[in-house]
Amino acid sequence: MNRSSMRRRRMLFWLLSVVVAGSMVCSLVATLAPPRRRPQPTSAPTYVIPMWTPTFTPTLPPVATPTSSTPSASEAPTKRP
Repeated sequence: MNRSSMRRRRMLFWLLSVVVAGSMVCSLVATLAPPRRRPQPTSAPTYVIPMWTPTFTPTLPPVATPTSSTPSASEAPTKRP
């Protein structure tokens, strides 16, 4: 191996080490930082429950009226000439 490749590897190693160390520091800061205030949840909607009992008023069924079984004069068929 020549010197330039050794130097390049060493430089990449140091760069990777700095990135890992920076990541660990950020993680530590995030862990030690005070927690954010959580937003207060909205209260559940209140439903109005009626305190009275609805009363049922039945309606009368329709009454059938009797019809005559014989046709009237106005309903009688007419003969054609």
